[in-house]
Amino acid sequence: VRAAELKEGGAGDAQVAWARIKGTDRAVEKVIRCYDGDASCLADVVRQLIVFDSLGSLADCLAAVAADGAAAILRVKNRYSHDHPSHETAGYRDVLVNLELVGDAAEAAGVAGRGCELQLVLRSFHRLRSASGHRRYVAYRNALAR
Repeated sequence: VRAAELKEGGAGDAQVAWARIKGTDRAVEKVIRCYDGDASCLADVVRQLIVFDSLGSLADCLAAVAADGAAAILRVKNRYSHDHPSHETAGYRDVLVNLELVGDAAEAAGVAGRGCELQLVLRSFHRLRSASGHRRYVAYRNALAR
């Protein structure tokens, strides 16, 4: 999956669902609740989401990112894994890839070493991210103080 293909509306069964920068209130809340006040741990302020129809296409995209010399993967959180405690996300599943852009092009653009998060999700789970679905998740997360 190449960025140019996604900008044109899709590549195979992949489609970008344009994500906004994390809001200030949620960023502060997360730093306090999850990171004991250490803002350097916040890795998902800048993020993007790609939606897939199949797990195979999602895995192919992850492999392409891993093989791309312009991206350095810092962490992968696979919430499709059978080992993932699904109660922590109210059953929601995705793959979160925290990465940094590296190399000459990233240096020239002024983004080298800046962390961001790539969210890879199956369309069946993405449909759950409706406004009402997200409100239910926020209420659940707040009940857990996360």
